[in-house]
Amino acid sequence: MVFSQPKKTEYLIYKNAYYLNKTQDIDDFTKIYSHYKNGAFNKPIGNDIYDNIDKNKSKWLLIKLPKQLKEDSYFTIWHQYFKSVEIYQIKNDTILKLHSIDNLQNFSYKAINFRLPTWKIEKGNNIELIIKIENSISLFTKKFLLLNENEFLEFVQKDGYFTMFLLTFFIILLLINLFLFLDQKRWSFITYGFFLIFTFLDLFAYKSLGVKYLWGDSPFLIVNLKTMFQLLGFSFLILFQLSFYGKKRIPKYFNSFLKFFIGINSLLLLLFLSKIYHSNFSNIKSISWVVLQLEIIFMIVFHVYLAFKNKIPKYLAVGFTIPLFFYQIRTLYNPETEISILTGLLLDNAQYIATALELVFITYFIISEILQEKRMASILKQENLALKNSFQDNLLQLQLKERNQLINAVHDSFGGNIEALKINLLGNIHQKKSEIEKIVNSFYKEYRFLLNTIFTPKINVENLIENLNDLCLKLNTLSKIDIQSHFHLNDTFLKQEDTYHIYLIFSELLTNGIKYSKASHILVSMVTENQFIILKYIDNGIGFDTTFIPKNGFGLHNIKERIALLNGTTKIESSKNNGVTITMKIPRNETNKNSNS
Repeated sequence: MVFSQPKKTEYLIYKNAYYLNKTQDIDDFTKIYSHYKNGAFNKPIGNDIYDNIDKNKSKWLLIKLPKQLKEDSYFTIWHQYFKSVEIYQIKNDTILKLHSIDNLQNFSYKAINFRLPTWKIEKGNNIELIIKIENSISLFTKKFLLLNENEFLEFVQKDGYFTMFLLTFFIILLLINLFLFLDQKRWSFITYGFFLIFTFLDLFAYKSLGVKYLWGDSPFLIVNLKTMFQLLGFSFLILFQLSFYGKKRIPKYFNSFLKFFIGINSLLLLLFLSKIYHSNFSNIKSISWVVLQLEIIFMIVFHVYLAFKNKIPKYLAVGFTIPLFFYQIRTLYNPETEISILTGLLLDNAQYIATALELVFITYFIISEILQEKRMASILKQENLALKNSFQDNLLQLQLKERNQLINAVHDSFGGNIEALKINLLGNIHQKKSEIEKIVNSFYKEYRFLLNTIFTPKINVENLIENLNDLCLKLNTLSKIDIQSHFHLNDTFLKQEDTYHIYLIFSELLTNGIKYSKASHILVSMVTENQFIILKYIDNGIGFDTTFIPKNGFGLHNIKERIALLNGTTKIESSKNNGVTITMKIPRNETNKNSNS
């Protein structure tokens, strides 16, 4: 279509644009001119913007300009990569081959993009253009502009605004990512940075700025570099997701697919490079396009799944969906001629605008994840400090409690013996030696007994039973009570803290049983039964009324506290002169749970 902008943008004389109605591929202009004279240009090009043509074959068309062209104008083919374009002007039966203008010479103050080849048409009457187009791809864009100088420069300026906005936006996101990397030092930000760089270069190639400023007019780079940038950008996007999302978010089968796509992209890039030296891979660009479409569809499904499973926020899935939506609009939607230049610019840039929006969502997600991690770190730090302070307070209380117990034990064990010794030594100097020796022996026995009960060895699950047997053996030698033991654990894992509590439970039961039970026989045992560890204490002593536990009470308060820490239960069976049976049940799954936490 040809459109102009006298007051508002509109298509002009698209009904007067025609294809050559010949199927053969003709390169000789003499033959084409003969066909022109014979009226062979009679197939309307239609009013759709996009059309399919045979790849790498010449396409001829005729455009009849307005009968009176009152001022010099500029004919521009909007956004198309051609192998070659030739334009012949026919004016009053005079043939003139036109040459595209040089943007540096003709418009030194306004840059004309390489992708907008432009020819100057001098004013006159009954001008017709015969155009030969050799395209490198099968999709042909029929967007033709015929504008005066001011209109043309205004169009170039608008197009430049879109381009500079997108390029600047990508640069800002790249700088934000750089600051994030310097702050976090994470590999994922390097991969995301390369994704931004190749997206930037993709746009640079799409706008033909690379041809103008970086890699020149190399045919290989002009045709292939944009697709190569897309493959590289997509690969680094996958690497970023594998690193930043982590195994907690990505299921194993998705992880395998993502790595597979990286491998396929790497192979395609190698084939592109080999194409420099071998022409056997002429279809590699088409294959790459199909692969990229599959990867985009997979990425959409992947993010919809993650959002559905609440592994990522839903806005991120929307962000990855939008570019595909606009890409499909650009490739599948074929607008008719009645669109303005502004609409054309929006369609032309829609995919990259959507990509910019996608990058905003990704960057926001990255920043929100970092802030969330910092908030969690701060909360954990505060909780750790609170736990540390609580532990210190509990430790002080425990030390005070143990100290008081030790003082009471020393007073109970040594106080009576010291007082008796004092009376016998000072009250009667002729006291029999045997009485004093008896008191000293009792003193020494109490001293050894106290040491064995307050001493706690370093205990773990491997040596718990050995230490319990050793405790029973020592206490057996220090008392007149027959102490028997039976300890056995079947493949039960205990934390060191759990073993410590179990050891102290038996130590306190035996100590208080020896002191207060007046028993002749004590049995202690520890066995596993189904999902429980069963601890038992049995003696044949004087017992007590369980409805009124005496002050000494076998230290039952401390024992119940320790059993409660192990999420266990305590059952006491006793009556006067019928001994004591204490059964404690500790869930095995609780101890294992504690050990795994």
